[in-house]
Amino acid sequence: MTVLDMFLSAGGANEFAALNNTMLYRKFEGEVVAIPIMLDDILNKGRIRTNYPMRPGDILSVPERNF
Repeated sequence: MTVLDMFLSAGGANEFAALNNTMLYRKFEGEVVAIPIMLDDILNKGRIRTNYPMRPGDILSVPERNF
């Protein structure tokens, strides 16, 4: 399952989502690292370089955009 698969299985986005500010939080060498995900680019431009495979324990966070 990739970031995009997880996002779509959770129901996708609404008009308030800041898709290119999405973060993937992952444990790495005993610390949690934040990995930027360009979700809008994946969905609308086909740029899949940040469509990483999900691992057990990963957290995907899509914040609300500012108006």
